[in-house]
Amino acid sequence: MLLNLRKATWTMKKTLIAFILACLAIGLFSSLDTLELRAEEPRRAVTAIEMYLTKDYIVPHLNTYNYYNKPPLFSWVLSIFFSLFGTFDEWVVRLPSLLSFVLTAFLHFIISKKHIGTEAALLSSLFFLSSADLLYYGSLNSGEIDLFYCLVSYVQIISLFSYFHKGQSWLLILSYLTASIGFLTKGFPAIAYQGFGILALCIQTKNWKILIKPIHFISIFCFLSPIIAYYYLYYLREGSIVFSYIIRLFEESSQRTGFGSRIPKIGMNIIYFPFKLARFIFPWSLLILFVWKRSVWEHLFANTYLKFACLFLACNIPIYWLSGETKSRYLYLFYIFILSILTFHYLNHPAQSKYKRWFENFGTILLLLLIVAALMVNLIPNLKSIPYLLLKSALAALVFSIILYAYFNTKSLKIYYLILSLALFRIALNVFYFPAIPHIETRLFRPIISEIIGITKSEPIHLFGRPNKIHTNLFLGNLELTDSKLETAPLIPYQIPYYITKSNKQIMQFDSILQEGKFYIGHKYDFRQQSISIYYRFYDFWLKDSLYLAKLSKPD
Repeated sequence: MLLNLRKATWTMKKTLIAFILACLAIGLFSSLDTLELRAEEPRRAVTAIEMYLTKDYIVPHLNTYNYYNKPPLFSWVLSIFFSLFGTFDEWVVRLPSLLSFVLTAFLHFIISKKHIGTEAALLSSLFFLSSADLLYYGSLNSGEIDLFYCLVSYVQIISLFSYFHKGQSWLLILSYLTASIGFLTKGFPAIAYQGFGILALCIQTKNWKILIKPIHFISIFCFLSPIIAYYYLYYLREGSIVFSYIIRLFEESSQRTGFGSRIPKIGMNIIYFPFKLARFIFPWSLLILFVWKRSVWEHLFANTYLKFACLFLACNIPIYWLSGETKSRYLYLFYIFILSILTFHYLNHPAQSKYKRWFENFGTILLLLLIVAALMVNLIPNLKSIPYLLLKSALAALVFSIILYAYFNTKSLKIYYLILSLALFRIALNVFYFPAIPHIETRLFRPIISEIIGITKSEPIHLFGRPNKIHTNLFLGNLELTDSKLETAPLIPYQIPYYITKSNKQIMQFDSILQEGKFYIGHKYDFRQQSISIYYRFYDFWLKDSLYLAKLSKPD
């Protein structure tokens, strides 16, 4: 009888896991075109589109001016996807990072199950995929670099860990090669990850001799070679400006640390950082309830993988904790290790502890809130335009009610039902919220660009304004080592060049002098001393100024 019950439970668990994975796939990969590109997505898309159209894979450009804020590798990746699918659509822009997100979780499961067991590896991977920040924000803005960079960084660090504990030289070379890929993706953070990863492993294994072994120097050579090769090609094209480009990358990277922040801002972040982190990985941050049992910590430190996770976090997290501003996308790599530690504590906690009861009660409250939310959508005026809204909301409420019933009637599968509810909630957002955004959000660019293209037809549209000047300098104490200025195209909501180029397949070129007969988009402030004919007006909520579509007026 007991054996049959266990078989039935195992069958139910496999079915439930398969259903969770299917719902996550539907939630993540459906409706990729529904939302406009936003945040950093359009800037990444525009630099990649210009690279693809010009076939210039050495010097990244934005509105035909050199782009200095990021290395080129992510643009290379997007260009490959543009070639594969033959379109610049939003879903293509978002696809590489979404695939990276899923692949990171899959690799974590495959690798970590050898160290922490199948159950802990599976749950921590599912927690990673279903944490609030990634499931409801990061995966929506997946046209950004960070999910792709998280995959690269995970391979980099886990290869380093595997080398220290297996001693296979190719793993160290792989770690440094992926660090090189990371540097060409996002710059100097890859060096910090590598350095702190080695520090954590040297502390853990007490093996400092690795630093002077020949294989370590060979690996460093493997790291430097692609980077030097790329920047040498850049130097052949652009000359000494390459050094200012590298300094600019350092400045961009230092923005995530406390180096460029004021003391009050750092002080506020020290206070709020733990709460931000808890929000980013909610609801799994509530598993912190289970870390107070001393015996579990002793068991954890006996596990080489989890001890490394603790040391790696201890080496890296202070940089972000002591910064003036912490953005969630800077922390994606750390989510994996934090969730592995929390999962281990959860699974090794007594089944009847008060903390498990508290967590299970939270699950009940969450499911009740989801049922109420599914019914409340009928009361939101802006959602009235959704077809069959009442039927869809009733179906959603029924589904969440069934999950709540199943949640009440199981002991061992509660956590899986909770993950399932989060995956289904993402699908509900795709069904209810995203289609309603055109009726709720006033700062949309697709309808504006559609009207502009209707006016300009097939004519090219140029960007007008003053160049944006970036002052780059490098100090050693009070000694200024370098001082140079870089010029880029003027700041503008990057949805504008993205949707214009997507529509007419023509790069939006920047001009600082108006030329007769050409359409220009520019800020009202920049047009103030120009004799122009205005064809269209709209507002830039980012820089708080009106934008005009205009042409130089012909003299009477």
